[in-house]
Amino acid sequence: MLNFYRSQGEKKSLFGNYKIFGGNEENSPIDYVQTTLHWVKNIIEKDPLDIKKLAPTNFVRMLFDLSLYEHENLVKNSFSLLHISHSRRLKLKDMLQQVQILEDQEKKRTVETIEQEIRTLRELAETTENWYGNDDPESQTQTNECIRLIKKLGNYLVGDAHQVKEFIPESDTEIITTPPKINQEFELHEEDYVEDEQNVDPEFQVILKHLKGFEPMIEILEYENARVKDGNNINKINVLREVFKFLAKFAHHQKPNQTLLMEHFPIYLTIMTNYHDSGVETLIEELFKGNKSLIRQTNKVEKFANYVLSMITDTKKCPENKKPKLLLSLKSLMRHKKQSMKVNQTAILSLLTSKDFKKLFVDPSDREEMNNIKESLRVYNNKIAEVENNGTLELPPNIDYLAALLEILGVTCEGKNAVTESRCQSSWPLR
Repeated sequence: MLNFYRSQGEKKSLFGNYKIFGGNEENSPIDYVQTTLHWVKNIIEKDPLDIKKLAPTNFVRMLFDLSLYEHENLVKNSFSLLHISHSRRLKLKDMLQQVQILEDQEKKRTVETIEQEIRTLRELAETTENWYGNDDPESQTQTNECIRLIKKLGNYLVGDAHQVKEFIPESDTEIITTPPKINQEFELHEEDYVEDEQNVDPEFQVILKHLKGFEPMIEILEYENARVKDGNNINKINVLREVFKFLAKFAHHQKPNQTLLMEHFPIYLTIMTNYHDSGVETLIEELFKGNKSLIRQTNKVEKFANYVLSMITDTKKCPENKKPKLLLSLKSLMRHKKQSMKVNQTAILSLLTSKDFKKLFVDPSDREEMNNIKESLRVYNNKIAEVENNGTLELPPNIDYLAALLEILGVTCEGKNAVTESRCQSSWPLR
């Protein structure tokens, strides 16, 4: 009986995947609301799975009676049926929250276009072994098409979805296929970092979640995770960078999306180790940002922090201009809105002060290093006077890194954290 009831419930839950786009263009907003309410009312009132109608006798009383028996499975299944019966409307509420109602016909057409683009991208993701990381002309064409689709889907998430800028390569070899030299510095792309004030459209975040637009990206990452890593393969890096840029926008301050992507956390860390310039840290920062339940998973916070600090200390692979950004990505792990997360603060400071990461800090006894810092500050101060009021001046890499490090240490002590304050004062006294 329990299995029958559950199976019927699963069939009934299929309506949760339906999307209402509305009828015709003449419908008014009131018509859409009335149609939707009528639809929901029918679901509730015409439910054939009412537990009271399954038997001529009062079935609820029968289940309560069975739950008093000593047979463990009988009691367990009785309670399970009772719980299903009395929580159906909560389940219905969850299902209704997955329904997307679009009354705008132009937006409806946009969504239909997105569906087609996701189908095309899914077909590419299912054949990654034929093109991913390869440099022959046909593979290059498929790589360009994959990047174009990911960019386009990402553009729906920011600004006006009806003004999407497409990625159109000038030729089939638009993506650089020349492998980078060993120890070559990676380029830092500022647009990889999703700022809080960036106009990410929450409606399209939900639409892409319902359409499972993130799944082809995850499939590409899973394929990469199962294959031999090649950190110098520029074709792979180009694809991975676009994947993580899309996923970062997809997760930005959207808790359901963050939770979905967090399921693949180990894959992100593995790729982060082998592809330092793929932008994984941007995605992981967005996964934790504003999501208290995820920030409380201190074991994952420690793993990510450990990976970040390991990257920074690897001078052969991590360029100087990327180190400050990597450090500052730890800020979102120690705060939830204005509340300091003391457990995470302590965990991150413990890593910073561990023997494994001694190279993170400037050694005051190293005269050459201290002289370099003083000279950089002197040059920077001289340039400030030369820059006009509306001009900009970038900090020297070593000063920028030092400022980021001090900022992170400051964040570890926010919120009157006695443990971290004491450790910082003893390790770096002001006098």
